[in-house]
Amino acid sequence: MKIKIFFVIFLLLMFNSCHSVKKEAPKNYKTNKIPKEERRNLPKNKDDSIILKISGNNYYNSEFNTYIKFRYKTFLKDIKKSVLKSLYNSFVDYSVLLYLAQQKDKKARLVNKNDFSLKDKFINSYLQKEVFNKVKVKDKEIFNYYEENKKKIYTKKRIITLSQILLKDQIRADDIRRKLMTSPGLFDDFVQNESKNNKTQNGRMGSFEKGMLPKAIEEIVFSLKKGQISPVVESRYGYHIFKVIDYKQPGTLTLSEVKEEISRKLYANKIKDSQLDYLRKMKVSLSVETFFDKVKVIATN
Repeated sequence: MKIKIFFVIFLLLMFNSCHSVKKEAPKNYKTNKIPKEERRNLPKNKDDSIILKISGNNYYNSEFNTYIKFRYKTFLKDIKKSVLKSLYNSFVDYSVLLYLAQQKDKKARLVNKNDFSLKDKFINSYLQKEVFNKVKVKDKEIFNYYEENKKKIYTKKRIITLSQILLKDQIRADDIRRKLMTSPGLFDDFVQNESKNNKTQNGRMGSFEKGMLPKAIEEIVFSLKKGQISPVVESRYGYHIFKVIDYKQPGTLTLSEVKEEISRKLYANKIKDSQLDYLRKMKVSLSVETFFDKVKVIATN
């Protein structure tokens, strides 16, 4: 009877012993918020150097090279250090934003590591919600920008739009000019039938401000009124007869005319500045560590 009791006690002790044993995690295992399929603490090969750490997550040189290959298709093996540094900084920013997007959206964690297009979509969606939607341009900012740049940007010089007849022979040019003095409506006919310049646009040259044309031509055409025809003007191209198609007097564009343009410009500048400022803060918050000295470009065909 005693033997049976001891045997039962022995079995109970063994059972409790088995259930009390704790499995030790591998020494190199590190827990983090990124799911198992995205953990990057173990390199693909022993020669793959860690070039970046974000909240304890390792990013390797091979990933940097894959990023460059996708972004820039091809690159040189003997790349300048300044260019390599710029590419590396771009990779760091991209990796930080992707990490943040993955924390916010579980779907972003499951994206194939080489599907950069889809990763970009998650990053843009994240930035839109966390940064871009908070950017606003106030009317006062638009007004101040307009006032500061009114003379430099929004005050337009006198603009003239010209057509021309271009001939190689001076005698013929003088003859045509005499006919145009009595029949100016024949200008387009002479362009089509005798001019050496662009006939498909009726000799249209385009629009010009002062200082854009040769001085000898400028002095003549800017003295004309809309619809008037110039005397024959000689140049190295031949003999010109000009007609003023349109004439815009100098003036300053009003705020209402340029408000939308200024708003878009200020918004774009704010978006850029806000993203940079947000990235700076996040890099500190996430304990980002960079190891640029470990970066190496792997040559590809």
